[in-house]
Amino acid sequence: MRALAISLLAPAALAMAAVLACRTTTSRPGAAPAGVARPRSHDAADATVGSADGVPIRYHSEGSGEPALVFIHGWGGDRSHWAEQVTRFSGDREVITLDLAGHGGSGRERHGWTIESLGEDVRAVVLALDLRRVILIGHSLGGPVALAAAERLQGRVVAVIGIDTFHDVERRLDPARAQDLVERWEKDFAGSAKQMLEAVLPKDCDPAIRDRLQAQLAAAPPEIALALLRAQFDYDLAAAFERVHVPIRAINTTQPTNLAAGRRHAADFAAVDLVPLQLGHFPMLTAPDLFDQKLAETLAALGVAGPPRAGG
Repeated sequence: MRALAISLLAPAALAMAAVLACRTTTSRPGAAPAGVARPRSHDAADATVGSADGVPIRYHSEGSGEPALVFIHGWGGDRSHWAEQVTRFSGDREVITLDLAGHGGSGRERHGWTIESLGEDVRAVVLALDLRRVILIGHSLGGPVALAAAERLQGRVVAVIGIDTFHDVERRLDPARAQDLVERWEKDFAGSAKQMLEAVLPKDCDPAIRDRLQAQLAAAPPEIALALLRAQFDYDLAAAFERVHVPIRAINTTQPTNLAAGRRHAADFAAVDLVPLQLGHFPMLTAPDLFDQKLAETLAALGVAGPPRAGG
C-alpha cells in the first residue's frame, strides 16, 4: 500500500480530499472585497473574493509587511493546515491563507477542475489584497498550483516554495498506471483515502492529527477530488518550472529531490531534504517547530528576514 501511496504522491505528494464548503458572497476579482478594508496591521481579517470564473474563494490575512507569504494547502486540505505558520510568521510580515475552490469555505460550483483554475483562485486573492511582492508556499497539490498562480502574477511573485511536492519534475506517471489508480479510488474512495493516510503519516503521529485528517477525508466530494487527481497527473511540472522565472525552492519530507532534474528546467532551484527525519507528508502539522525553522531558513536564504518567534 505504501507503494500505491507514493505513486499517488509522485506528481505533487497527494494527500486528502475536500471538506464541506459553505456558500459565500462573491466580489469582483482584482478588487478588495466589498465592505472589508485591506488588512495592513497585525489584526486578522477574513474575507471572500470571486475567482476568475466567479467561484467564491475564502481567505484569511494577518500581519503586515512584504514580501507577503501566501500559503496554499494541498489536495483535500484547507487553510486551517497553516494555522501554526500564520501565528509564527505574521509577526514579521503579512501572511495569507486561502481555501482553494472545492475546499473548506470556498465554493464548489466549477465547470472544469484544473491546476490552472486553482491558480486563478490564488491570483484573485493576491489581487484583492493588492499585494505587490509575494512568496507562494504550496503543499503537495499546492506546489503546482503555486506555479500556475506565479505564471498569472508576473512581476508580483518573489519566489515559489513547494512543500513535499517538487521531488522530480521530469517524472510523469504512465497514463495506464494513472488510469488504474483513478479507477481504484473510484471503486473505494474512502478505503483508498484511509490507506493513503496510513502510508504518508509518521508512525508516531499524534492521534488527534490523524483523526482530524481522516475526518476531512470522510467529508470528501469524490467527483471534485478525482477530477483534481486526474488534473494533477496530467500537469507538466517541468514545463511549469520553465515558465516561472523566479527562484523555486523545495522542502521535501517523503521522497528525496532530484536536483539535477529541477535545475534543467529552472535557473534557480534548490531543495532541503528532510526524508531521513520521517516527518510524513504533513510536516506543518506533525512537526511544526522543525518545519517552521526550515521554512525560515529557506526564506532567509532568499533574502527575507524575520525568523519565526520561538514557541509561537
